[in-house]
Amino acid sequence: MSADLSIGNEIKDSFKETHKWVQNNLKWLKDIEQFYRERAKLEKDYSERLSRLSAEYFNKKSSTSVPISVGDTPTTTPGSIEAAGVVAWNEILSQTDMISKDHNQLSTDFENHVANQLSGLFTKLDMTLSKINGFNNDMVNKKDNIYHELEKAKKDYDEACSTMEMARNRYTKASNDRNKKKLDEKEMEMNKCKNEYLIKINQANRTKDKYYFQDVPEVLDLLQDVNEAKTLFLNDLWLKAASVENDLGANVSKRLQAANSVVKQNKPSLNTAIFIKHNLKNWKEPQDFVYKPSPVWHDDEKFAVPSSLEVEDLRIKLAKAENDYNS
Repeated sequence: MSADLSIGNEIKDSFKETHKWVQNNLKWLKDIEQFYRERAKLEKDYSERLSRLSAEYFNKKSSTSVPISVGDTPTTTPGSIEAAGVVAWNEILSQTDMISKDHNQLSTDFENHVANQLSGLFTKLDMTLSKINGFNNDMVNKKDNIYHELEKAKKDYDEACSTMEMARNRYTKASNDRNKKKLDEKEMEMNKCKNEYLIKINQANRTKDKYYFQDVPEVLDLLQDVNEAKTLFLNDLWLKAASVENDLGANVSKRLQAANSVVKQNKPSLNTAIFIKHNLKNWKEPQDFVYKPSPVWHDDEKFAVPSSLEVEDLRIKLAKAENDYNS
């Protein structure tokens, strides 16, 4: 219990209010438990979806690896060799699949180390609350019984006084030995009832003082202990939830770093090199084109410039060709 604060000392006769307050706090644990169970379901669902996505694109990668690495018609079979880009993509998919497993682990941790622990905490504290409530009921019943005995003693005393008064009236009307004896008997009974009544008053007052200044404060402090214990345990579980989620973050960061290290090795020249290596072939340069005379006009391969008109036409063609080449 808090060293400087005591509900029992500060709030008198407040069992009902305090008990309800603690009860509300314990019910709140069930809300928090349900939150982490829902979180676990979400993480599980995300894990399964991410795993299926990775598997789908692993299959696609298997069918496209060769065309992406060496083209559709390589001259050399690549075997298991893949382009650096495909290797990087494979690593990204592999790490994504590992991340899906990390989320599955987070789901398990939320269930086992947070939600289930919250359920157990609620059960233990609720049992303790029930015992405190039973203890309080016993004290209330004991107090009420003493009060009931006091009421009965007062009733007996009042009846004895009435009987005494009737005996006194009879003796006043007929002062004989018989009535005197009856009067003495009733007076003795009245005195006994009075003494019993006074004893019950004393017992009731002592019980009242003990109940309100000892029993109730002790019970209220027990309720305070339950609620403060709930807070301490709840804080531990919240910190545990944050810890397992931090573990997920650290694992995901590690997966991404592993993928990044492979991506950084994906040099453009490596992809080009593997394509060249698997597409080398024997190649013979095509022969130059040569002049072939018309089958109906025998001539040679020299330009025909019998006049300035042909020369000017050639100059125009040359200038146009030069312009097309440079543009």
